[in-house]
Amino acid sequence: AVEWCEQVREWPETRCMARANRWEMFCHDAGHALEAWGYPDGHGYSFDAEPAEEASKSSKSTKSSFHPGFHDAMRTYVQAPGRFGVAAYDVVLIDGRFRNACAFAILPYLRQGSVVF
Repeated sequence: AVEWCEQVREWPETRCMARANRWEMFCHDAGHALEAWGYPDGHGYSFDAEPAEEASKSSKSTKSSFHPGFHDAMRTYVQAPGRFGVAAYDVVLIDGRFRNACAFAILPYLRQGSVVF
């Protein structure tokens, strides 16, 4: 993801907008190696979907992609709109991870006429 951000920053369009203070991009490294589709790699982590006491009551074991450390690291990513000191955004593009959370996080920074993609 960080490599992609560096490529986008070099595009003539984004460089022009950045020089005019019309473009701000926040790239976040979650600090974890990733597998396909951006899931945490799971090395050294537990992916149990249920807390241990709940899992012991259940006859079958379940797994999920939930990873507490990864999700905690991504909180900064979701809360990025508040990092720039902007009261309201004109245009917002939500693309990447945690789209639903990002959409809810941007709500306080929208005004009538703001556009969200």
